[in-house]
Amino acid sequence: MPYTSASSFEDLSLSPEVLKGLYVEMGFKKPSKVQAITLPMILTPPHNGSGKTTCFVLGMLSWVDPNVKAPQPLCICPTKELAIQNMEVLQKTGKYTGINAECVVLTERTSSTSIQSRAPVSA
Repeated sequence: MPYTSASSFEDLSLSPEVLKGLYVEMGFKKPSKVQAITLPMILTPPHNGSGKTTCFVLGMLSWVDPNVKAPQPLCICPTKELAIQNMEVLQKTGKYTGINAECVVLTERTSSTSIQSRAPVSA
């Protein structure tokens, strides 16, 4: 499926509620150039092997300042498998950056947050 740009937010098949939020609350009239180009790609159903994770990780890595010794990007994933996949891609693409990364995974769904943490990994 070829990607196209969106000339209006309606072109993106957004719900009426989201459109109302964009127009009424955000004051948008139409997508900016960046939104018109990127939103159709972001909103397209994912296909395995299309490179989405690499794009996501490269976006995170490009904003990290290695001189700032504090947590910078935070990636929250809906599944443990996706978190591990993101970490593996981050380790490979960020291997020579000197950036440290850590993967934290929620181990049970309760009102108290029981978290299992892997040791920090140098990317």
